[in-house]
Amino acid sequence: MFSRRMNGSNQGQTRIFLWCSPRSYSTALEKCMSFVDGVQVWHEPYMVCRQLELLSDPTLMPPHLLEKFEEAQNEVDTGKHEFHGAKLEPIDSFSQSWVRGRLEAGERDKKFIFIKDMAAGIIDNIEKLPKGVPCRHTFLIRHPHGYLSSIRNYVMNIYGYRGDPALFDVTDNNPILQKNNPRDAVHSLYREVLTNNMDKNPIIIDADELINHPDKILPKYFEALGIPYDSKYLKWEADDQIVRKWKGAMEHVLWQKRNGVTSEALASTEFVPNNREVIPRSKLTPDIDQFVSFLMTGYKEMYAKRIKPE
Repeated sequence: MFSRRMNGSNQGQTRIFLWCSPRSYSTALEKCMSFVDGVQVWHEPYMVCRQLELLSDPTLMPPHLLEKFEEAQNEVDTGKHEFHGAKLEPIDSFSQSWVRGRLEAGERDKKFIFIKDMAAGIIDNIEKLPKGVPCRHTFLIRHPHGYLSSIRNYVMNIYGYRGDPALFDVTDNNPILQKNNPRDAVHSLYREVLTNNMDKNPIIIDADELINHPDKILPKYFEALGIPYDSKYLKWEADDQIVRKWKGAMEHVLWQKRNGVTSEALASTEFVPNNREVIPRSKLTPDIDQFVSFLMTGYKEMYAKRIKPE
């Protein structure tokens, strides 16, 4: 449980990281955690820094994604959006050193800090993680077949592809899945956490088990973190105004919501079960099938050490 020192000192607050990859139901868990007593949520601060790197190099950011980000920037500049006046800050403030400093400084009158972020945002710069303050590292994994299929469907939609779906190549000008540079940032970060003794017992959740058995997974997650659990956390408010209490980059939050990255999760009120069987590998298209064996190695290692619903 939280100690008096953790409740009364910014330095003593535990920084709880939830590391994940896209399309892993992470925003639903983030919204759930936003209603936990005494929390301050940060939304993808390190991924924002990575996004700034992509935006600075036209060869890395596809033109249609750049255009969508500029639309979000225009909304922030005019102040005509639903999150105006929230805790969210302009993206220009963000750098990895700045994020590290803010997380080390802590939060007044909060019991703990919950940071949902993409492992890809920090894997090349783990020295920029907070130092000298309590941190826990937790991981949200998803079966590669489901993850890859979801990424492909989302990218096809956001790119506005109207051709034969079977002919679409998700690796074409895509900073997430690169044909010549496959990476498993979640597993790589997990290994770094263990190797560098950043957390002796990192907590792992399988995304599909979370949404199918939240009543079993969440209590165990809270217990492992030392957070008092209440069954009321299984349901939450439908509107997205809780986002106004988050910390993160305003432009990042807006473009994600406008382009279907987070809109469904932000409108959610609970975890919605998905009891479909894992997509057979024979049903995967060649553009994503090439990543399966590579990603499966890390997934199997982490899945064996996950919180189990039994």
